[in-house]
Amino acid sequence: MLQRYTVTYPELVEILSDELKKNLGVDINLHQLQFLGSYTHMLSVLGENELFYTSMLANESFLSRAMLVSSIMEHAKSLNYAVKRAVPAKGSVTLYIPVDEITKFKVSPVELEFVTADNIVYSTFPISIIFDKEKSISVAYMVSITKELLKLPTFMGRVQTATGTKFSVGIQIPVSQSYKFLHTYILTETDVENYNVPTIVIPLSMYLPSTVIESMFLGDVEVYSSGVKCTQYSYLFEIPKSDYGFTLGVDVDSLTLRLSNGVFGRAQKAGSVITSLISVTLGSKGNIDANSLSLKTTLIDDYTGGVLVTTTLHSALINGEDGETPNSIRLNTIRSLRGQDRLVSYDDFRVTILYSSSLNSLL
Repeated sequence: MLQRYTVTYPELVEILSDELKKNLGVDINLHQLQFLGSYTHMLSVLGENELFYTSMLANESFLSRAMLVSSIMEHAKSLNYAVKRAVPAKGSVTLYIPVDEITKFKVSPVELEFVTADNIVYSTFPISIIFDKEKSISVAYMVSITKELLKLPTFMGRVQTATGTKFSVGIQIPVSQSYKFLHTYILTETDVENYNVPTIVIPLSMYLPSTVIESMFLGDVEVYSSGVKCTQYSYLFEIPKSDYGFTLGVDVDSLTLRLSNGVFGRAQKAGSVITSLISVTLGSKGNIDANSLSLKTTLIDDYTGGVLVTTTLHSALINGEDGETPNSIRLNTIRSLRGQDRLVSYDDFRVTILYSSSLNSLL
């Protein structure tokens, strides 16, 4: 059993002096007032740290006072509130490539970016195009994250360009208003041993500038385990035994993925390649008028090495929606509890008592 000793301040100075002499081999005389100042400063710093963490714990434990995004999201999830995610504006554009003076061209898979005059970006999955006028070949494919090929509609026609009307090949390409990036992680033995829950933290600053992170909403998050798509769940215990699943934790500058481990869902294996496709979007601020996009990506002809001229036409893309802010999540979670007839605040109890017919009969 540990015994408790009381040491006076002068005794503490003497003990420290002796220890310093033993370790340094020289006699060091600690001036009590000087040591008192350092000692007092050290206590004040420890006290401030203790106060900070105690205060943070007290605040983050309650939804009404929580400041961290991760805390607010966890409170909302635990109270069964479905947070509204941002919806990127989506649609299709028609990309025209004039072929009056071209007999054939080929474009290897390349991700296309279309931009407006005020730099709103719409992006695509990689696109591959093959055109051969003599063989009457005009095909275009979009390559998904799982390497599946989706054939895109193509047609021949005339289009008005900056230099006149041109006979062109047209390609209808699906686009969305988002910045996309891929994060790849290979699971190690340590990640999966003893039924560990494989956990992957993705710092957004690795892929996006701070200005983009601050101004955008999190969009779609897709996770693949060695090419097999994982299903997102709110909690690990919800993942069926036969399913590859994951949960998503959201913070201001990072995302945390927790994967199925064999106890919850299907077990991951060491060496599995976890690919995460993440997008951030402007939401409703990414909605645009018709024909305001132009192709930013340079299309290179594989045959000649030359640059292909393009014209872009599209209808208005106005189906983008904003996601919830941390403060709106907090307020709407509390409102949803009141909507479920759950007593949360003093007013809830007061209103319920006043309008209770059984209690009114007693008044």
